[in-house]
Amino acid sequence: MPDIIEVTPNGQYYPQVLKLRYISFFQEYGLPEAVVQDQLELRSRHFALVEHSRVVACGRLTNIDYAVYKISQMAVSAEKQRLGLGSALLKSIISAAQHSGGDKIVLNARIPCVPFYRKHGFFESGKIFLSATTKLPHQPMMSRV
Repeated sequence: MPDIIEVTPNGQYYPQVLKLRYISFFQEYGLPEAVVQDQLELRSRHFALVEHSRVVACGRLTNIDYAVYKISQMAVSAEKQRLGLGSALLKSIISAAQHSGGDKIVLNARIPCVPFYRKHGFFESGKIFLSATTKLPHQPMMSRV
């Protein structure tokens, strides 16, 4: 299993995190690379799975309210999917939220990813909406920790 680390915006792995997120979510829509740096970027904690000095998965955790955290930008490189890396990363991010005093975690899942998050204790918590950037449908989900 690759190492799970917390990545800082000035750290060596941060550019790889941004690139993986861009490739995973925005590149195919012809959006500019700057789209990965939204309003949550600088106030979020960033996590990555690093294998042989290469980021193969990443995710972001943001404190959005008292004891409420948001997970976003979860991505696993295409060749490493279905190997349990996303589950390991998600568990680590959930643990980080718990250790920071979080008792509720929210996220917006792309529709094909809803079963993955259900498997990890999340449930639907609102109506499906279209992402402002990609126009893809997303399902709001939450979990109590």
